[in-house]
Formats: sequence, C-alpha cells, structure tokens
Amino acid sequence: MKTTNHHLRRLLKSAGPGPGHVPAEAPFALEIRALDEWQILVTPNGEPFLTPLFRWASVCACLMILLSLAMNYRLLRDAGPNVLSMADSAIKMSMLP
Repeated sequence: MKTTNHHLRRLLKSAGPGPGHVPAEAPFALEIRALDEWQILVTPNGEPFLTPLFRWASVCACLMILLSLAMNYRLLRDAGPNVLSMADSAIKMSMLP
C-alpha cells in the first residue's frame, strides 16, 4: 500500500503544470449561462431576489424597536427615584446588625 506522501506528491506533480495562456475574458457561452442564472433570481414582479427579504427584515427590526420602546415607556418617563423604595431601603439598612 502506498503512503499518503506518495499520493500527495503525485497530486502536486500533476497539478503543477498549468496552461501557459490564461484568457483575458470568459467565453461567450459561459457569460450567457451566468446571465441566465442571474435572471432566475429575479422575482416575477421584476425585483431582485433578496429585496423582499431585506424589506421584511427592516420592517421586523422597526417593529421590535417600537415594541421595546412601548414596553420601557414607563421607565423612561419616570426618571426620579421612588420615595417608597428609598424609605424601604433606609429601613432595611437600619435593621442590619
């Protein structure tokens, strides 16, 4: 059984010599296929594929912001300390040994 190093050397040796000439641009058939695939990503009403997703995410983010503001409105409105909580903490402090 051949070792892993032998297989690795054989792979690197076969991958080493590449074509000397690299084309400046892609072949026409490849460009056409890529454009066809891009057209598939357009929704039926003409919008790009991810636009509805980003729109939905931004609406959800705005709703979450409004919901958190509504839930914390009382805390934001009441800026001063509560008199009863101050008196309670003074009583608790006096009861400590």
